[in-house]
This record gives sequence, C-alpha cells and structure tokens, in this order.
Amino acid sequence: MRLLFTTFTFPPQANGVAEVVAAQTRELAARGHEVTVATSADEARTEADAGAVRVVPFRLTGGAGDAAEEVRRYRRFIAEFPADAILCHCWRSWPTDLAVEALPRNPAKAILVSHGYSAHRWERYPRPPWGLGAWLRGLAYVARTPRALRSFDHAVFLSERRDGDRFLDHRFVHWRGRPSSSVIPNGTYPERFTAADGAEFRARHGLGAGPLVLCVATFAPSKNQELALRAFLRADCADATLLLIGNTFNSYSDRLRASGAARVRWLAGLPRAEISAAYAAADLVVLSSRAESQPLVLLDAMAAGRAFVSTDVGCVSELPGGVVVRDEREMAEALRELLRQPERRAALGTAGRAACEQIYSWPRVADRYEELLARLVSTPR
Repeated sequence: MRLLFTTFTFPPQANGVAEVVAAQTRELAARGHEVTVATSADEARTEADAGAVRVVPFRLTGGAGDAAEEVRRYRRFIAEFPADAILCHCWRSWPTDLAVEALPRNPAKAILVSHGYSAHRWERYPRPPWGLGAWLRGLAYVARTPRALRSFDHAVFLSERRDGDRFLDHRFVHWRGRPSSSVIPNGTYPERFTAADGAEFRARHGLGAGPLVLCVATFAPSKNQELALRAFLRADCADATLLLIGNTFNSYSDRLRASGAARVRWLAGLPRAEISAAYAAADLVVLSSRAESQPLVLLDAMAAGRAFVSTDVGCVSELPGGVVVRDEREMAEALRELLRQPERRAALGTAGRAACEQIYSWPRVADRYEELLARLVSTPR
C-alpha cells in the first residue's frame, strides 16, 4: 500500500507524537509498504532520522505568519498525492486542520489518528486574562470539530473512553455514528529494556544502591514535576532517591532545583539508550502530569517491568502494572508503600511487562494498523 502520514512533528524532533509517528511509519515501511510523511521542515533532519520513509517538509507552523503559497502547496499536495490511505495525526495541528479541506478531493481513504482531544480544556495562565482568550478560541475549534470529522472515513482512538476530558472527540464520533472508528493503543519496544544495564547507569551517575524512583518528562508545569518532588519528600523514605530526567533544563526546572532537596537528582539531554538504562536502574516510576492521553513513559515503565505511580490522567487507569492516585497525599502514600513492598512492585512490574509483550509492543500495534488499512482500502470511499 501507498501510505501518507501527516504530522506537525517528526524526528529529529523529540516528543511523544514524533516518537509515535516514527514507530508507526518505521514498522509499516519494514513490511513493504510505501510510506511518505508530510511534516514541518527541520534543517537538522538527516537520512538516519527518516530511515526507509520518504519525508516531504513544509515550512508551516499553523501560525499567522505562514506564507499563503506554502499553505496552498500543502493542500494541493494532500489533494493530489497518489495514496491508498492518508493518516492525519493530532487535532489542533496545521497538518490536520489544513488537510480537512483537501481530503475530500483525494480518493484515498482518510484516517484521523487521535492523540487525545484538549481544545475545550482551559489551561490557566499566570497573568491576566489567564488564558481565557485561548480557551474561547479552543471552544470555537470544538464547534468546528463535528464538521471536520466529515472529511475522514475512519478515526483511530487510544481508548474505548468517551469522556469529556481527553476523549471528547471519541464522544462526537459515537453521538454521530460516523465516521467508523477503531481503538488502537500506543506502543513501546520491550526489547530496548532487556539488555539495558541498570547497574552501570547507577554507577555512571553516582546513584548508589538504594531504592530509586524515576520521573521522565519534559520539564514543564503541565508535567508537574513539582508534585512528584513534593510527594517524594512527603513519603519520607530516607534511603530512597528521586531521579528526574527531562530533555533540557529551563526556568521551571531551575526553580525546582533551587530548593536543594536532599536525595533528589536531576539529569537532562540523555540519549534514548541512556534513558532505557535509567528505567532498568529504577525500582519505581512516577508520572505527575496534569493531563495526558496514553503516556509513552508509562508504557516504557511497563516494558522495563517497573511498577508505576501516576496521576489519574487520560486512560492511565486502564494500564496494568501501577497505582493511580488523585493528589499529593495519595501519591506520597503509594510511593511509601510500594518502596516498602518489593514483592508487590515485582508483581505489578510483571503484569505491565506481559501487557506490553501481548498488546502494547509496536510490532503488535502495527499488525492492527495493517489489518485496519487492508480492510479500509478494500472498500470504495
């Protein structure tokens, strides 16, 4: 099959969406499909980033400064590209929003791949008018969403959930009865963690032999590492260490680091192999985000056979292998109890690892996409 993926981000950019699209396209290309990715331009992108996938860059950001000619070029590309199926990743991103007008002009099957829906959520800003303008623009986007769904033949969601938080788009599809839809989760590579050496990681970074709690996320208020820090200190496990790993240090991490809390370590900018080793070194993984859909960091924790403690975000409560909490007190209690119960940690880790091998591995996820695409492409639009 000839497949076109659209995404606002792709390697070498490092974030959850880029990782998901890279894994999906890599797996499908390895199975002999002709895969093209339309995405943002990045001067640092190399052939190694693309692999067997053809990348077509566009100098677009979705902002007011985008050149009208480049917008027209992108829409023309979508309308005329000779594909069997076009998979558009993410709401409120220029590749999807601009493609909505062009998709009906292409005979290819159009598939929305949702990473969760957040247009209706109010993100409070620290200064007046506290983000109300952005929230109102988001509500206008919500009003346009049912019409935008008409451009798609199928939608893929991460969960069966249809709640009003991150899965409002799934609710829209359920109410309207169209387009058709499937639930296909994100994935991970369990084999990345099989050979990872946790002992060497501890030695390299001077982490000692005591219990290690790991938090991996971009340093940002939305990821709320402050909650993880406060809960860890409240748990008061004297022999344990909290390790927080982000992509780069910034003003948010600098503020938290200034507290000088004992038994807390900070690292940034580690390569993928080193982060895999961090999971292997950890005894417990913590996620403190304010909002997620189906976080890859927890799938990685499960693949590494590590129990997790997480805020109740997205569809995290559906994942085996961890404990879901509602606030700082519950997080502190869960950390304290699991650090004192190695048998329970091991049981949770085993359950998470088994789920990754059976459900949440990228090859198995690619199997489900391949089956879906074969079914859709075989029927007329």
